[in-house]
Amino acid sequence: MKKYFILFIVIFTCLLLNLKAYSASNIDTVIDSNPISKTAIISMSVRDANTGNVIYSRNEKLLLHPASTLKAFVSPVILDRLGENYKLTTSFYMFKNKLYIKLSGDPLLTTDDLNIICHHLKNKGVKKINSIIIDDSVIDNVQWGKGWMWDDADNADTPKYSAYNLNHNLIKNQAGSLIPVDDPKENFIAILKETLKLNKIKLKGNISSGNISSDSVLLDSISHDLLQVLKQMDQNSDNLIAETLLKIAGKDSDLSVGTTNAGIEKFKNYYNKLGLETNNLYIVDASGVSHYNLMQTDWMTHALVKIFKSNNFNVYINTLATPGNGTLTNRFQPLHGRIWAKTGTLSGISGLTGYVKTNSNNFYVFAILTQNYIGDPSKAKDLENQLVNEILKL
Repeated sequence: MKKYFILFIVIFTCLLLNLKAYSASNIDTVIDSNPISKTAIISMSVRDANTGNVIYSRNEKLLLHPASTLKAFVSPVILDRLGENYKLTTSFYMFKNKLYIKLSGDPLLTTDDLNIICHHLKNKGVKKINSIIIDDSVIDNVQWGKGWMWDDADNADTPKYSAYNLNHNLIKNQAGSLIPVDDPKENFIAILKETLKLNKIKLKGNISSGNISSDSVLLDSISHDLLQVLKQMDQNSDNLIAETLLKIAGKDSDLSVGTTNAGIEKFKNYYNKLGLETNNLYIVDASGVSHYNLMQTDWMTHALVKIFKSNNFNVYINTLATPGNGTLTNRFQPLHGRIWAKTGTLSGISGLTGYVKTNSNNFYVFAILTQNYIGDPSKAKDLENQLVNEILKL
């Protein structure tokens, strides 16, 4: 009897293994039968989030452009460096009728925020300002990404980024469309002057860059929580936020200046500490806009497993898009509460990466990159949707 029971267990296990193999082969069938696969490169990796075991892989070692899926791997670095309680605070000080402004590079700062501050200053009796000194040392003045395309200069999705971020560094043109400002600093100063004027606060002198006087007194400030900013970055795939925050995360101290290169160094340090090699990827920005960026889906899923086991995971996963939200607003509607992901799109490039809970309640990580296709991005997105549905069955 015992012999038959053991035989039954062996046969049942083999059947399960064959079922798993069959399910995985369905993914190949979906890819091979899709017209995109005839000309494009499709790379895919799926792992068990708990064990790290590879569930499925295809072209997983190829270096491809991650597009905005890169943000999914930048945001945990920012969260680790700055902490979930970090605030981006713009502060206003006064001393001897001089107004001092300490910028934080806050990507969510708006004209309305400046108006509130100026209104408060007026209520505190400030009617005249001799001059304004702005401390813009939080990050450097490099405002455009390495390898960004020249014809993206007029794209509202790729505005210049700066310590002087205001209204997302966008303005309306004569047609009513949003376009990037030519110079964020000039834009900030022009709006600041106009806001002071509207609040009947007279500016007699100039506006210049400099340090905050140690004798100055804090009058007011406006803040945005890091988690609020990170959610907008990941869920809406916000490029300006990504570039600004990685620079800030690169700072070694409050007195240092944040740079992209320093942020990338912290990116590599973070994943090295998690036990991941970073020599097999190439990163030049935080947003994924640059065509110079190169990643492997194998590395991406390995990283997602490590993040899954990190202390900040429960905070991090809530920054990602979910069905009906952000870049997944019109995707995966039946999977609410079962998929958390980051999309990526560039010309001829599409990507999707994140976490999914399968039909059998397994928690898997996945990464899909499609490169070198021609035509409507929706075709690549449709393929990603089909592949996620296949992952659910694994």
